[in-house]
Amino acid sequence: MSEKEKAKTMRILEWLACSCRLMKKHEVQDGIVFAANNMVLDDETKLAPAVLDLCKPLIEEGPHNTIDFVHYSAKEYILDKVSGPLLQEPQAHFNIAFSCISYLNTSVDFLTTGPTEDFVTTQVAKGFHGLHNYANEYWFQHLFQCAASLGDLDESGNMNSALHTRRDLYWKGMPGDAARDLNFDDTTTEAGILEELATFSQFDHVRRMGIDVRTFRAHLVQERHAHEVADKHHAYELEHDPTHFSQLSHRYHEVIASLLNCKLDDLPSSIDQETFRMFKETYGESEFTCRFHDCHFHSDGFKSIQQRDHHELSHVKKLRCADPTCVFFTRGFTSKTGLLKHNRKYHPSPEKGRLPDFVPV
Repeated sequence: MSEKEKAKTMRILEWLACSCRLMKKHEVQDGIVFAANNMVLDDETKLAPAVLDLCKPLIEEGPHNTIDFVHYSAKEYILDKVSGPLLQEPQAHFNIAFSCISYLNTSVDFLTTGPTEDFVTTQVAKGFHGLHNYANEYWFQHLFQCAASLGDLDESGNMNSALHTRRDLYWKGMPGDAARDLNFDDTTTEAGILEELATFSQFDHVRRMGIDVRTFRAHLVQERHAHEVADKHHAYELEHDPTHFSQLSHRYHEVIASLLNCKLDDLPSSIDQETFRMFKETYGESEFTCRFHDCHFHSDGFKSIQQRDHHELSHVKKLRCADPTCVFFTRGFTSKTGLLKHNRKYHPSPEKGRLPDFVPV
């Protein structure tokens, strides 16, 4: 095995051992492309699926184009401090974060329309944006996981440069202030988020970016928003996101839906029949993601919009308190049992008037 193959092998293992969810084959295949010496995924840099064979038989393919270790003990062995570790987790999270951020920095064309539309559609069809769902959802989580070692890991300054690019491209206002007007319920506090992000104390620009990311995510999963009708929830997200991340993802899924529903005769001339076939085979199983952020299916979705829409109904609370002055008139409940318990505790029925004792004449 050559040194290049060894490096690719280690990157594959990093993604599988330290990812935030089960990975798709194409996500790992594309994720390992991004590194300090390459920040673009294109015809020249895209790797063939066979690259994953470097880690076999330690890994295996699963349903719906997934890839994972053959057994959970393999992952434990790789990360265990006694048996190795073969991987350094902070370094692995740093590398994954860098891949996610570098990829997202190449996606700005999704925010434009006009002459670039066919170009963007072609890029998606060729598989240059297959990392989108994972990167857009988890980039900051991986960055947070290596925060304590960020200074040592980024001696070259490549991560710092990529983060500055991300801020300049995607923030609507000043990071750290953009989400200031978003209100929390009783379960989330601004102080809690600031305390969590104190790890980035030496990197104030990263900390301020994190404030907006964490604040907006926490705001969206609160009761008042997490159980709205999906279209209303998504429209609110697009309007109030302090960054362009939501708009970026919205546009990406528009292109995906357009391609998956496109007829061969209607494709741009830059997309040939084989490219289109491979695109549908690779991305047709799960690209229609749930639009609620706290859902498992937010970054790994469904085969069709109809399946996604049916799933999203499970997030909507249709059972409401009958009292229009009660907070649960708008929040509602997911089960009849919850509504009944609420009514018994807070809105008990008036006791029926007792009949007078019968007095015989």
